[in-house]
Order: sequence, then structure tokens, then C-alpha cells
Amino acid sequence: MLSVTIFVANRAMNRVEVFSSTTAVRVAQVSVPGASSADLSTDGTTVWIGTVTEQVAAIDTTSLQVKARYEIAGLQPLPNTLFDRPEELLALSNGNPMMRLRQSQTGESLLALWDPTSNTLTNLTSTEPQLFQNGLGAMARTGDQTKVLVAASDASGQLAVYDGNGSALAGPHGLGIGTIPLVAANPNGTRFAVVFVANGSTQLLLLDGSLNPAGSYTTSAVNGMVFSRDGQSLYVSENGGAPPVITALDGHSLNIIGQVPDLWLAGKRSEIEDVDSTNLLFGIANRGLSFVDAATPISLSAAAPVFAAAPTAQPSEGLNAGGTPTVLAGQNFGASAQVLFGIQSVANATVAGETQINVTSPPNASSGAVNIAAYFPSSWLAIAPDAFSYGPQVLQILPNAGAPAGADTIQIYGYGFGSDPTKLTVKIAGATAAVQQVQNLAAIGPSLGLDSTYPFPSNASPCKRPPERLAKPT
Repeated sequence: MLSVTIFVANRAMNRVEVFSSTTAVRVAQVSVPGASSADLSTDGTTVWIGTVTEQVAAIDTTSLQVKARYEIAGLQPLPNTLFDRPEELLALSNGNPMMRLRQSQTGESLLALWDPTSNTLTNLTSTEPQLFQNGLGAMARTGDQTKVLVAASDASGQLAVYDGNGSALAGPHGLGIGTIPLVAANPNGTRFAVVFVANGSTQLLLLDGSLNPAGSYTTSAVNGMVFSRDGQSLYVSENGGAPPVITALDGHSLNIIGQVPDLWLAGKRSEIEDVDSTNLLFGIANRGLSFVDAATPISLSAAAPVFAAAPTAQPSEGLNAGGTPTVLAGQNFGASAQVLFGIQSVANATVAGETQINVTSPPNASSGAVNIAAYFPSSWLAIAPDAFSYGPQVLQILPNAGAPAGADTIQIYGYGFGSDPTKLTVKIAGATAAVQQVQNLAAIGPSLGLDSTYPFPSNASPCKRPPERLAKPT
């Protein structure tokens, strides 16, 4: 199986997450404050990280460490209008990335060409003043990293194509009065896809290399889109409402090829960002990363099976030996289903109706939470993340410090705590803490600011912390 390393800028956690496409497991974390974008250099040795600070980071793809940091002085085209936040970088074949450079106090940004060797910026606003009169909008680079499609940030519907030297190759081209929230480029710049919103309706437009019309497709909403590596297909995560699908369109005409199920978690679907040569799609999902196999698009039925909101499984914990009778709740379940707990298949899944599947948990060698996935003969699938825990798993302890006297209350967050506090034992440095209760997601959600889209069946256990022991480790 082809293995691809995926780099994800996690701005909220001030780091870059590194995943393996083979196992869908995180293999590393790289600390980068304010990380907001990631793009791979043409030679594959460097991942350029844009940030919302005044800094660009370069990550070595072998060591998975930051090998250089660049302080960005910024550009000041007018008095008191400093653009100094390198929010997004697109790596180009000549080694000089295109940069979205944003003001610190507003959302307005400009297009700049950055030379990492000299750490100098070239403001490209004057090359297309009509397009950039209200700043830079969406942008996308071609797969060969030689061209960049840029859009206006306002409702002028303007577009232009740039080469790696910052020269305009095509445009400005106007689509009419409307906004352009998303754009995509095929491998060699012979086709560009543009989401155009006007008068409350959304259209997906296909343009050739000179920005002439080449096709159109009407949709209710687009959450993300990407051309296949060979340019033959355009994958579109669409539909504001159910069913959640990714549609495969012909990359030359936008004729429909077929659909594959999108990841649907607590009402949220994927925002696809990239694809590998096997047509495995990578996207931002509900508080995570999605992997969607789009190699074989088909015609899907209108009724999509979905799992209920967390907790999907009752009970949601069991022994590693397996054998726990479990009920999975949801809707639109078919007559039969193949169910997996992590990578372990359930031998006796029974669909008791459109809203219930009865299973017995399979054995699992590892402890902790696993995803539950159900595959249906209709080719739909339903996934519940971390829905069943083999034994307890601690995720967070807050606060993580206190006075030596103890007796203060701490919260332990995690999975698989059960529901009976008398059956839960907590020890801190060998001393037993008094477990007060076990709370489910419904109880802890409001205090943590979690809404109905939170997809994980988390537990919390308030405990009285014991006094610090006199004997300390040496």
C-alpha cells in the first residue's frame, strides 16, 4: 500500500500534526506557534508552515523537526497598514513560495512572493490592482507547482493566474457579481475549478488555462474540492444537508462520474484538502482528520445511514477479552451490516431495525478507545469516533497541580469510566483519591463549551486529591 505522510497545521494547539496515510495514526507532533497552513516543497524535503505570528517555519520531512524559522518583517504599502502575518504559503517549483500576508488587526491580506534565501518579499498588488482592490481571496496552486490561481476577496468575481515569478499569465477575468470562496487547480494548469456564489445560489465552474468557461455543475454547497493527481477527476465534498457525499466529476467537463460516502460526524462533514495517487482523499473532519477512499465512485441511494450522537454505543466500554453486548443507535440502517470495532470485525452484528444494531464487542489486544464503523450493502458507511473503550483511558487531568495538603477537587477526563463511581479507583502517586461521581458527555458538555456537534463519548470523574506523600522519589 502506498504510504503518504500528511502534515496538518493545528492552529488551536500551536503545532503541526504528522499522520501516516497507511495507518491513519499520528506519528509526530511539531511545535509551531500559530501554525495555519502547510505545503510541501517540490523536492519533498521541506514542509513550509505559514503562521498567524510574524514567522514562517520550515520542517524537515525526514527528521520531522523544525530546521529553520524565518522572521517576517512584513510589507507596508500604505501608512499604518502593516501586513506581517504569513498566514498561508504555496510552495512553487522555483523554491520561492507565494504568500498570503495578512494584517494583524483585520482579515485583509495581500499576495506576495517570498524568497526564503534572502528572506525578502515582493508585493504583487500592483500587478492586478483591480482584482486586489479589497485584498486577496481564495488561492490554489497547480500540481506541478508552477502556477497559482488567485481570486478577489470581494464580490467582484475576479480571478487571475500567476507564474512562479509573480507575473500574471491570465486575467483579471470576471465571472460576474458574486463571491468566490473556493478554488482548485489541476496538475498542469489546464483546468481550474471555481465555486461561485451569486444571488444565493452556488455553482461550480470549470475554467481552462486562459480562464475561459469549460463546464459547470450546480450544487447546494461545497465544503472542499481537489483534482485527482492525474487530473482526470475533480472530487467535491458537497450538500449542505443529507446525504453526505463526495461527488466525483470529470476533470475536463464536470460530467458526473459517481459518488462515495463522506465522513459524517455529528452533523459535520469533511472539508477535503488533498489526494494521493490511489485517490485516497484527506480532509479536515469534525475535530480530526478524514480519510476517504474515492477510487470507486458509484451511484448512492438517497437515504444515508448515520449513527446517533455520542454516546452511540451502549454501553460504551468493555473488557479487552470482548464479549460485551452492545447496542448501536442511529437511523436509516439497512437490513444487514458489517461492523468493526477499530480493526476488529464483529462476528454477530444484527440489525434490529432502522435505528438499532445489536453487537457483541470483539476482543482487542490494545486498551483505550476505538472507532466503530458499519458498512452496508448499499455502499454507505457510518462511523462513530472513539465510540467504544477497552478499559479506561485518561485524556486530561485538570488542574494538574495543587498544594501539598491535597483535598482539592480535580477533574479526570477520558473514556471508559463506566457509570458507577464505586467501581472506579483513582490513585495519585500511589495514594487513593476519593471518586465523587462519573459524569457523561451530557453532564460535562456545557461546562466545557461543547455543543451537539462534539462527536466523542467522553467521561469526567471529579475526585478529591489526596495529600502529598512525605517520601518523594529521588
